[in-house]
Amino acid sequence: MIIVDDIAAHLSTWRRDVSHPDYELEKAVRSILEAVAKHGDTAIREFTHQFDQVSIDTLQLLPLVDVGRDAARKVPPALKTAIDRSIMRIERFARAQLAQLAQFELEVEPGFLLGQTIRPLDSVGVYVPGGRYPLFSTALMGVIPARIAGVPRIVVVTPPSRSGQPDDATLYAAVAAGASEIYRIGGAQAIGALAYGSDSVRRVDKIVGPGNRFVTFAKQVVSEQVAIDMLAGPSELLVIADDQADPAAVAADLLAQAEHDVDARVFLLASTQKLLEKVESIARDQLQRLPTRAVAEQAWTHALGGVFSRLSDAAELTNRIAPEHLQLYIKNQSDLSVLIAKLNNFGSLFIGAAAEVFADYSSGLNHILPTAGQARRRGGVSVFDFVKILTYQRVRDRVSSMIAADAEQMALSEGLIAHARAASRHRQAY
Repeated sequence: MIIVDDIAAHLSTWRRDVSHPDYELEKAVRSILEAVAKHGDTAIREFTHQFDQVSIDTLQLLPLVDVGRDAARKVPPALKTAIDRSIMRIERFARAQLAQLAQFELEVEPGFLLGQTIRPLDSVGVYVPGGRYPLFSTALMGVIPARIAGVPRIVVVTPPSRSGQPDDATLYAAVAAGASEIYRIGGAQAIGALAYGSDSVRRVDKIVGPGNRFVTFAKQVVSEQVAIDMLAGPSELLVIADDQADPAAVAADLLAQAEHDVDARVFLLASTQKLLEKVESIARDQLQRLPTRAVAEQAWTHALGGVFSRLSDAAELTNRIAPEHLQLYIKNQSDLSVLIAKLNNFGSLFIGAAAEVFADYSSGLNHILPTAGQARRRGGVSVFDFVKILTYQRVRDRVSSMIAADAEQMALSEGLIAHARAASRHRQAY
């Protein structure tokens, strides 16, 4: 960890901008997407052989009931139970979110009504990472809120292993969560399949889920043809802690994010220099015994630590950073309440012993969250990502002369004569 005096001066090292890939990556991704758009399944199979070292004839896994049953036999019982319980919590939270959306009708003038209705998207694609750490939990985070929202077609894409099959826990999680279709496709070619379609894969209306740099840039390219959730970069965690915080717990939380990726960004704002140094010492000790040390240690070399003198300063800096994950260890409840009231920009908030790692898997919150400052303009993936809020107007008996007259006057002022005549015609028709 780099312990600094002037924290603000080091913010430029906080993250890598995921929206600006290097030239070689951009060239490779565009080439893959163009090939998938032009050659469909043939290109997908070729790239799967090239990048995953496996030859696959059938991209889709069928029938799903057999896929789920076979995966359930292979997944350890304790893990299966944990996944099942997590599904129930994620469902409960998604249903509570959906309940906040209401259909309504409002009479703005006598006989003239405006309304709002809620409709699910027709289809979504959920990208579930494989690779070094198959993130089967992402299947839960993408599929469940889409299903609760009422999306009729939920497509999961995930890379195959050398055996030709995706990770067993990923398959079990996807089926149990309610996926409609599962394809063993990964990387930029999977994003191309979801965006453009092929003989085997029908295109979708929206793509969600994190991935590596190739997947992230592919989502950016196809966003002109299909909606996406966000451009997810390396994982981020900012911890604000006072001198009552357990330094071992703080170190553990920071390292949990550091092991995601060598480019992961972790940051500690401490109330004292003593706490900073204690966390650094404990983290170094924990790293020595961490099986994922090779990754976490590289991320730890660019971790940042600094001291805040006032909670308002910590809040201001946090809002500038807009971290993906924000963990608070503030003992005094009054101080904690004041701090939370000042915090506006974060993907998800974790208070005290409600550690971020719980939300990664089992608490019910979604772990697909905005990174690279995107928390300034949106929160994490939720049931709201899978519905459309549609508005309408209708006339009960006759058009309001006042509404028609106002529309006519405003149209004339804008010089749109046909608009004005249409408003006048509808008013006169009644």
